[in-house]
Amino acid sequence: MLGVAVLAVALTACSDGGGLDLPPVTRNLAVTLGDQSFTLVDGVAEKPAAAGSAATETVRAVGDPVIGGDVTGDGKPEAALLLTDDPGGSGTFYYAVLALSGTDSWRATNALPLGDRIEPQGIDFADGHFVYRFLERRPGEPMSEPPSVPRTVVIGFDRSTGRISA
Repeated sequence: MLGVAVLAVALTACSDGGGLDLPPVTRNLAVTLGDQSFTLVDGVAEKPAAAGSAATETVRAVGDPVIGGDVTGDGKPEAALLLTDDPGGSGTFYYAVLALSGTDSWRATNALPLGDRIEPQGIDFADGHFVYRFLERRPGEPMSEPPSVPRTVVIGFDRSTGRISA
C-alpha cells in the first residue's frame, strides 16, 4: 500500500512538471507515441521536432494520474496517465497510457490516441477498466471552436499482448 501511495505522489508531481526529486521508479518512464520513443524526466520529454530543426517536440504528463485496480492480473495496481504531445506545430495531441507496476520499476503500455486539442475532464477506474473523459469538437467544426461534445473512452488491457485499446 505504501508503494501505491508513493507512486500516486510521484506521478502527481510528474504531471505538473514541477521538477521535484522523484523516485527512480517514475523518474524515467519510457513511452512510445507512434514510431517515436520518449523518456519522461520529471514528467516531460523533449527532442528536436525534425532532424536539424530548431523546433522542439514536447511530450508531457498532465493532470492527476489515477491508481486503479489490477488490470494485468499480477496482483499489483496500475496507473492511468494522460500525455500530451506538442510536435512543434499548431496541434496538441492527447494520449492514454497505463503505467504497469513491475518488481522494481514501472513500464508504459502502448499509447492510445485520444484526439487533438481536446479538453480533458478526468480519468476514472470502474469495473476493472480505466475510463478517460474529455470534450471534443463536432465533426467538421474548426479547431478555433472550443470542445463541447462529451466523450468517454474505456481502456481495455489485453493480457496476451500487453497492449491497451479502446
